[in-house]
Amino acid sequence: MYKNGKLILGIDIDGTLADTIGRVLKFYNSEHEFQASKEDIKLYGIERVLPGLNKEKVKEYFENSWSRWNEIEPVDSSAPEIIRKLSDLYNIRIITATFGNTDNVKRWLEYNNISYMDFVHCDSSEKYKYCNVMVDDRASCINAVAEHGGKGILMEQRWNKADPNEEINKNVVIAKNWNQVYEICTSGLDTVPYKQ
Repeated sequence: MYKNGKLILGIDIDGTLADTIGRVLKFYNSEHEFQASKEDIKLYGIERVLPGLNKEKVKEYFENSWSRWNEIEPVDSSAPEIIRKLSDLYNIRIITATFGNTDNVKRWLEYNNISYMDFVHCDSSEKYKYCNVMVDDRASCINAVAEHGGKGILMEQRWNKADPNEEINKNVVIAKNWNQVYEICTSGLDTVPYKQ
């Protein structure tokens, strides 16, 4: 999968570029006696770890968070510059399954100076179809890319370190921050075959 002679680098939004969970926790804490912090989120799917939540309420929190897109912080302030440098080597495609309004997500990307070739909003189980390399905080998305011949870069977060149900594919590399993503993309991917 090449475009203009370059591989496609897919980048997730929530938890990879945007610290959406920080905004979601503000909504949660305003409605619950238990005051949650990011340290409490030890599994993917906050409804699995925080009392009083179900998937519908989580979806509502994410939708509400993206309606206040200008209050969402970046996961890593170095990401815009690193993505700009990576765009010399890759076609950058934002690939997300966010519950957020697409227009608001694009406003956030522009506001944070994150440049990209195009934008795909799809189910998380389909992300692998749109890239050769994927940066995501969800192990199942990264594993799917690797299982289909691509390369996965798992953005390390508290919620993807401790889940015993999520094994990491051998073609997945873990990055602690966007500087490590850059190092991996520029020197650590050459030994892994890519889908064409």
